[in-house]
Amino acid sequence: MADLPRLSGAHWPPGAYRRAELPERVLQFGTGMLLRAVCAASVDAANVAGAFGGRIVVVQSTPQGQASALNAQDGLFTLVERGLEHGAPVERARLVGAISRALLADTQWDAVREIVARPELRVIVSNVTEAGFRPDAPFPPRLTDLLYTRFARLPDSPLLFVVPTELVDDNGPRLAAMVDQLAEGRGPLSSTSSVGTTNSSGLSGRRAKRV
Repeated sequence: MADLPRLSGAHWPPGAYRRAELPERVLQFGTGMLLRAVCAASVDAANVAGAFGGRIVVVQSTPQGQASALNAQDGLFTLVERGLEHGAPVERARLVGAISRALLADTQWDAVREIVARPELRVIVSNVTEAGFRPDAPFPPRLTDLLYTRFARLPDSPLLFVVPTELVDDNGPRLAAMVDQLAEGRGPLSSTSSVGTTNSSGLSGRRAKRV
């Protein structure tokens, strides 16, 4: 496949869905290829089908990441798919427009908090390393802080789903347990709110503790 051009908002086709008008409904921890090829591509396909109507804000949690590259391309990237389809080899490329912007956790955390406090946000997706999937690593405390922020500012907020995609066993229950453990150090809120947790094997609903 030929070298791909650097993208900008001008490359978004005029007849495609109006991405600039869609609300930011997903917060994604991780700028890597896996989440872009799975999460962002799936949201993009749902937008094309008229089944979702939302965009993704990507959070870069480490000094190394693709936040600056994504912002330089107005959130656009090209997904190249190679493999077999119905037994025949295929190679195709498509423009993905589901990402609105990327933020740096270390320097733009207040902006991340503002996003999670909006009622239109419905999903948080993560893919951190196995080493980062511990209570003393940055991600679980950051997630706990965001849940606290949402529940404090939106006590009657709609259900928020947390979707950990880390390749560890029982990732959903393990992350929920870490959040509960970290929440013990925070003061109580005036009311409880709901949070859904998912893992790679399915979806389960749970009631959030007072955090």
